[in-house]
Amino acid sequence: MLELLDGFKSHECVLAANEIRSSEKIRVLKEESNTSHVCQGYDQHVAKEDKKNAAEFLYDVRKMQQQQTAKAIIDQYALVIIGIRIVKECKKETWISSFARVNLHPTYRKPFPEFMKKISQFIRGGTQFVEEDLYPSPAKKFKMLPQFWKGMQPSERRVAMTILNSHGGKYTSQCLRALKTECKLNLNQLTEIRVCMIIAKEHPETLDMDLDDIQNESGANESTDNNPEIYSSSDPQAVTMEEARTEDQNLNKCLDYYQLNPKDSSGKQKFSGEALLNHMCGYRNREFAKEGSTDDDRTSKPPSLLVPSPYLDVHLYDDSLRAIKPTKQDFLRGNVISHAHGIRAQRKMAERKLTNIGTVVGHCGVVNSDENLRKLRDSLEFAKSFAEIKRVQETEKKQKGENAQKDFEKNAPAAVRKLEKKDRNLKDLNISEIEAILFRVYNVAVEGARSKLRKVDYVKRLEKEMSKNIEKYELFLSSLAHVQS
Repeated sequence: MLELLDGFKSHECVLAANEIRSSEKIRVLKEESNTSHVCQGYDQHVAKEDKKNAAEFLYDVRKMQQQQTAKAIIDQYALVIIGIRIVKECKKETWISSFARVNLHPTYRKPFPEFMKKISQFIRGGTQFVEEDLYPSPAKKFKMLPQFWKGMQPSERRVAMTILNSHGGKYTSQCLRALKTECKLNLNQLTEIRVCMIIAKEHPETLDMDLDDIQNESGANESTDNNPEIYSSSDPQAVTMEEARTEDQNLNKCLDYYQLNPKDSSGKQKFSGEALLNHMCGYRNREFAKEGSTDDDRTSKPPSLLVPSPYLDVHLYDDSLRAIKPTKQDFLRGNVISHAHGIRAQRKMAERKLTNIGTVVGHCGVVNSDENLRKLRDSLEFAKSFAEIKRVQETEKKQKGENAQKDFEKNAPAAVRKLEKKDRNLKDLNISEIEAILFRVYNVAVEGARSKLRKVDYVKRLEKEMSKNIEKYELFLSSLAHVQS
């Protein structure tokens, strides 16, 4: 059995659900991002029906809870009941029409070329984007890795790999502590180290890469989109897809103004002789007008005067240049041309990133393959070990804070006596003494990162507290005198 899912993260990252499907011989495929409105059956009519029913059922439950308990609170049991009602309310015909619309219903299935014609508007929309590599090269995967990994020296990356291998390739708490200590990683970097390890295992050559390798990479050499081993013409399905794509390439219908040599659907020229010459002259004017257009459609700047090169030694009459001068209509059509093709007409996809199991975000693939399930298990082991390290670190931080408070309690009397000897000149105290007085007398601490604070910040805070409530300081001072007596 085959199950198709969209790119929602929880669909592909829940290990227990994917293991159950795998054991029951259900293969789970993840669709390409932003294609569910075209390719997924549920998102057609069923999702809309479910959302409508959910809104109605939730309103009814909230109203009933408001009447019974005076609070519109819905518990988890009520949500489960609502979910069951939503499933029961959806009719069989809704499911059939939804899956027939995306050509996934076996009874109403159409030939692939015919379905391609049906979704031709979406295919045309896809041609406006810069073409991506279907199989990213190791260098492009390296580019998607976190910045700290790309900034490390090859020797430092190999140290990280050695630490992982010394622990049997398992992300135990001891392994993560060693990575944190030896590679000098903070917690945020430690959470991202696993995907770096995955790419390094799959492509060992990335251990020696640097930023120069990324900049000097040639997309034509690295890309495998045109690899004949991947797209073999002997594959009948591939031929069918190519034929369907070719049938949809006639995008120039009724666009003669924007073509140098317009052709009909059979490939024959539409114009010839003087008619073709006049059309080409008009196209030249529109191309000339295109140079003057800007990204802002509300304004346009006149282009520089277009004249033949002086090296051609072409004699021009006084009225010759008027034939090249574009009309207002040519400027309008030239602006359309500038946005219809070329660099300005192409849109870039969002920059790709890697998931926590090393796959490219948004790309389609098999979710519950043996390799992905193994990576998901490693991800859970990593999360468990990371939680242990974080717990230990928080405990140490709490203990450190308690020890600091004890030191403040111990050092406060001596700091106050020193302040009295210096005629209450706060600048004669050091930072630890000022902190002790602030904590013991006023029960406050200076806000901000300790590494960014200066002595003047502590002095200002203690001056503020003493000017606002000097009685607390006097009371503490008198208690010290009482203890001495």
